[in-house]
Amino acid sequence: MKYSATIILILFSMGLINAQTFESDPKAKKIIEKITEETKAYKTIIADFSFKMENQQEDISEEFEGKVYVKGDKYHLTIMGTETYSDGITIWTHMTEADELNITNRDPEDDSFLNNPRKIFSINEDEYKLKYIGEEEVGDEILEKIELYPAKLDQGLNPGEGVASELSKIVLLVVKSTNSIKEVAYYGKNGNVYTVILKEF
Repeated sequence: MKYSATIILILFSMGLINAQTFESDPKAKKIIEKITEETKAYKTIIADFSFKMENQQEDISEEFEGKVYVKGDKYHLTIMGTETYSDGITIWTHMTEADELNITNRDPEDDSFLNNPRKIFSINEDEYKLKYIGEEEVGDEILEKIELYPAKLDQGLNPGEGVASELSKIVLLVVKSTNSIKEVAYYGKNGNVYTVILKEF
């Protein structure tokens, strides 16, 4: 349980990397702008998702189901036997199997998923180099693939930290007909790949 909890904390601590603006693929930029515009208009967000953690070198492959409710800065996240609640100021994390409760203050400067789940649905394209890869057909859907690269791979999660980022890239799969995110995959330099697949949004 502790191992699984650590995995999800690592994934959701990968917030947007603050970096300088630089040129991106215009087609990818336009798609990201549409996604961000639509999701910013939502007062509330409810999403069912699956979370996968894979590392081929370590022969690790795990998958879990989750659900998130978001309204402004408030949210309720359920995954891997853990219930996380926030009123926008305080975060309560209840490990249901161990019947343990952790209480922390939300950091307003932290844009990671645990502090601001809405961020997974809206991406600031100015903080990444965007590359349009192409289309692929999955079932009855046409998905557009976009890769996002942090401006500075050797920069930490906050400017001036001087700590190398563990994130090498993010890969988005977007449903072409609805401009909605289908899948987000985070690639770590250590070989870990964390994938969030939105099943219902």
